Amino acid sequence: MRKRIAIVHDALVNMGGAERVVGILHELFPDAPLFTSAYNPKNTYSVFRDADTRTTLVQKFAVNEIAVKLMMPICINEMKKFKLNEYDVVISSAAWCAKNIFPREDALYICYCYAPFRLLWNSEHYLKNKFLRKIMKKNLEKLRRHDFESAQRVKYFLTSCENTAKKIKDCYNRDAQVLYPPIDIKRFIVSNRLDNYFLTVSRMVPYKRLDIAIQAFNELGLPFKIVGDGPQRKTLQRLARKNIQFLGNVSDTEIVGLYSRAIAFINTAEEDYGIVSLEAQASGRPVIAYGAGGVLETVVPINKNLRGDNNIHTGIFFLEQNKDSLIEAVIKFKTTDFDSNAIREHVAKFDITIFKRKMIDFIREKAALQNLDVSWIEEYV
Repeated sequence: MRKRIAIVHDALVNMGGAERVVGILHELFPDAPLFTSAYNPKNTYSVFRDADTRTTLVQKFAVNEIAVKLMMPICINEMKKFKLNEYDVVISSAAWCAKNIFPREDALYICYCYAPFRLLWNSEHYLKNKFLRKIMKKNLEKLRRHDFESAQRVKYFLTSCENTAKKIKDCYNRDAQVLYPPIDIKRFIVSNRLDNYFLTVSRMVPYKRLDIAIQAFNELGLPFKIVGDGPQRKTLQRLARKNIQFLGNVSDTEIVGLYSRAIAFINTAEEDYGIVSLEAQASGRPVIAYGAGGVLETVVPINKNLRGDNNIHTGIFFLEQNKDSLIEAVIKFKTTDFDSNAIREHVAKFDITIFKRKMIDFIREKAALQNLDVSWIEEYV
């Protein structure tokens, strides 16, 4: 007997926006097995602890995100070995290796793609060391061709925003429909009491550019809290002065409180989407963000030269990815009024209930085009 639906994800070894999304897919389809290269329950969200999680041999070495990423070529090869012929619907949740699967040819295969594999398609941004890029050039070109071929097996692409849809078109020559990653708005609260600190929530990897935030707040001398962990943590801690606090990974309950009482949320990365900026806005907190990438679709800035709305503004953009531009934005923020309730109302269209409904509708629509019977999906409505 054929099985109905399977979910595939790169690796469950950290707490990021992609893991939030695949967690919601698991909530939507709780009986669907979750195929992934490796699963480390200590390092990712608790929602996966009741999942039927199926891993590869990489699992033996999955002590942390770095260990898994160092085995990237093996992860890619191991993904091909998953037996998916029994499933009528397969959803891959992919930023790097999950596209390498081989569903049944007549299956409905949807890829929710967060970005074309950054290491391969944007290596200058991801690998800062020019010598390392040079010695890896041939291998990266080979893997890029392989990644392109994997993308051609996908029947339908979904993605997080128009910004990423354009990248998918540029890299894979494939069209992608936008389905905004969700936030569970009811999880977050608007506090009537603010504490004296700015906040960021981020994995500590180079492209997030936390060094800019630390340099800026070193100079400003204002309290700044950083939630998250990653390979750059020790380097960043050495850079920071005493007004900057590293909290590591925190519980879901703690993060809700931290968001709600922060003066503002800081985002220094050029994000493909940036779900944490939405979580901050769901808490009624304004966002001070580098004005590029996904935040252009999720934050309404006061900077009228970028985008303006006379009725609402939910943040401020800084236009150059450096500490001086961020400092200027923080100073401007301190002289600007924001309406916490209006900020929260702005993100209502990103709620989890909308995401789930649109995902179900998308599966119904595409299954009909393939004459595939998915009447069983009504159980999940």
